[in-house]
Amino acid sequence: PIRPNIIDAPATKASGRTLVHVFSPYHDPSATIFDPLDFEQWTALVSASTARDAYVKQHKNYFLFDSVVLVCAIVQEEAQVLTSVLSSYCDRIVVLPRSTADVYPHLKKALPFIQ
Repeated sequence: PIRPNIIDAPATKASGRTLVHVFSPYHDPSATIFDPLDFEQWTALVSASTARDAYVKQHKNYFLFDSVVLVCAIVQEEAQVLTSVLSSYCDRIVVLPRSTADVYPHLKKALPFIQ
């Protein structure tokens, strides 16, 4: 199998670096099987979670980061619907006070603003 060059790099101390992956899921009421998320969101969430878990198990072989953290940023209106699902995958769930709806009210979906 082909392995990325990053894995073949010589092991060096990460010196306290953390890789933070921010995922911004949203409730999709039209989703049926994957409720409360849609298929694309489930795929991305499970993929990021699996990659994080694999890195944690193997990071002794390549010290690019000391840890990997999966953060799910959500809006307050969807916290109740999403928190129970996301808690199984995310290291942290952060409810952000601002969303795209605050600045762009014409958009159909309110996504959290990180900044």
